Amino acid sequence: MLVIAYLNLPNAITLIGMLFALASISLALQGALAFSLAALLLAGVCDLLDGAVARRTARTEQQRQFGQALDSLVDVLSFGVAPCAFLYALQGTPSYSLHVCAFLYLAAAVLRLSYFSVHGLAEEAAGKGNGKYYTGMPVTYAAFLLPASVALASLLPWQAGWEWLGCAWLLAVGSLFVSRMPFKKPSGKAYAGCLLVLLGLCGALVYRGSVA
Repeated sequence: MLVIAYLNLPNAITLIGMLFALASISLALQGALAFSLAALLLAGVCDLLDGAVARRTARTEQQRQFGQALDSLVDVLSFGVAPCAFLYALQGTPSYSLHVCAFLYLAAAVLRLSYFSVHGLAEEAAGKGNGKYYTGMPVTYAAFLLPASVALASLLPWQAGWEWLGCAWLLAVGSLFVSRMPFKKPSGKAYAGCLLVLLGLCGALVYRGSVA
């Protein structure tokens, strides 16, 4: 089967999410940090949508496996590399500590995605595990936590140094990726609510044009 034959609606949404992730990295490198965060949020929206659409799309077993592999590969860029690129740009001249923390964060994201590809999907197909909760935090949530964290940090009454804040964020979120903590899966109205909140955040970031 030709590769193009796997390009269905869920996979197209996944690739659009990758485009937003690339835009986020490019915008961060150009110093347009608010727009970079907005693009990262949109990558997260696409990741929520592609899964919801995939569950409602008739697919062969090969198409299902292809979509899952594609989604994991795009997630590495969108929620592994892009947040690191943003924090590098936010700090200006990345410190040695930030490099180390970025490596640990990205390693945790890749390990989680690899583990889920091998075990999580097999358990899901076999009907095992808790269908209402994830074990550990999905990497997608980084797209929502980073803008929220930056917004909260900007409200602090004192000038926080992004050298240590960025390191703390990477270590904390990376730890959640590989933790055993349960995270409730969004469904139904929760999906709609998440999408509305995220789109509202995107609009606010674009309107403000600054993360400071």
